[in-house]
Amino acid sequence: MDDENKNMFVDRDIEFIHFNTNNDCENFLEYASQKNISISHTCCDGKGCGIKNIKKENLNIIIKEYLKLNLNNTVIGY
Repeated sequence: MDDENKNMFVDRDIEFIHFNTNNDCENFLEYASQKNISISHTCCDGKGCGIKNIKKENLNIIIKEYLKLNLNNTVIGY
């Protein structure tokens, strides 16, 4: 495993969020950008992303707000 991947798994301040499609993930990334939410990287062939410096409780609040914006927004496992 290279150093970049080792560091990715050591950082305990990253929470992951996953979507059904790449487009759903891109929509969330746009939302995150507007809200100044720090994304560490995308994963799972562009269907997921890591959110930096956040705790699970705060991620749940962000997800609820995101889902309220548009009925077409989806998040896997939520």
